[in-house]
Amino acid sequence: MSIQDILFPKDKEFLDLLAQQAAKAVEGLKVLKEYVETGDDQLSARMTSLEVEGDALRRQLIQRLNKTFVTPIDREDLFSLSRSLDNILDYAENALLEMILFEIEVNEYLREMVGLLVEAGQGLAEAVSRLLNAPVSANNGTIRIKKLENEVANLYRYALYHQFKKEDAHDSAKFIEVYRYLKGCSEIIDQAADIIAEIVVKRT
Repeated sequence: MSIQDILFPKDKEFLDLLAQQAAKAVEGLKVLKEYVETGDDQLSARMTSLEVEGDALRRQLIQRLNKTFVTPIDREDLFSLSRSLDNILDYAENALLEMILFEIEVNEYLREMVGLLVEAGQGLAEAVSRLLNAPVSANNGTIRIKKLENEVANLYRYALYHQFKKEDAHDSAKFIEVYRYLKGCSEIIDQAADIIAEIVVKRT
């Protein structure tokens, strides 16, 4: 790699790393969905592996940032978007591990919330992949993500209401903890969508 490549990298290098991170996040969300559908505890190993792989991609991006003089996108935006993508995996892993630890009996609220998260994550990954060649399209994709985040928030409130309405609510704390992870994951996806929208504004 030449000095020119280090100081003035092609746009594709950073965006490829972000796209790989986004793909790992989607894969993690799909593992979470598979768990709520099957209850297979062995999926925790796959999730942990994905989280480690995602961390490695983030380290690569940060190393590139530290070595690069001029970045195709503001370095703060690259850093923040990468951090959000990494956090999606963290939240998905925590939700999965706590469902296993607490022996949560999966209900329709959990299934629906996770399904929406997968859809939002896929939309985010598509938006990331379009940042370079189709920024306007990338921005349009973030609108759908924000709608999905609102749907998750509504389900979260319904789930809490349902949980506290039960006569026997001794398991409520366990469910609430998992619900919060899922809601938090949707908020992080939404934050990532906001970062993409800001990047598009700066590039167009």
